[in-house]
Amino acid sequence: MLRGRADLLGQEEEVTDYFREQVKTLLIRRATVGDAAALQALNQQFNADETPLHWIEKRLSDAVPVERVFVATTSNEVIGFCCITVASSFCRERSRAEITELFVAGPHRRKGVAKELMKAAARHADDAGVNEFFVLTNKMNKAARSFYESLGYAKANDTLYRRKAK
Repeated sequence: MLRGRADLLGQEEEVTDYFREQVKTLLIRRATVGDAAALQALNQQFNADETPLHWIEKRLSDAVPVERVFVATTSNEVIGFCCITVASSFCRERSRAEITELFVAGPHRRKGVAKELMKAAARHADDAGVNEFFVLTNKMNKAARSFYESLGYAKANDTLYRRKAK
């Protein structure tokens, strides 16, 4: 059955209204221990990792966290997360920050959620006096590379070396 232009316009208005409602309910905040189970499930989707729940709870409850975790929620559901680590060295007057993880669940992608998570991480870094950000992503992940470049990140000339710990 063919639809008329009026039907399509009405459908577009519904989609736009739905998107507006989702944006109104999007909340970016620091993760709490209460988010541990949701973060575990999202991490399983992202990294195919079986990190135990007690470990995630411990990391989220650390008095002086090594890593700051931000979550995106809509309708009280955790739909994404961003992790940032701030490191300092006697060699530099100002700290550096690394975005260690960024993930948004499939149905919520390409709706500005990751950008809002990155803004929260940047505010934290600004408060910590950071002058440089790093992010590591798979060279085959074109979507992630394009996303980071759209935020002003540029490909570095550094080479990553890795070895297993004992």
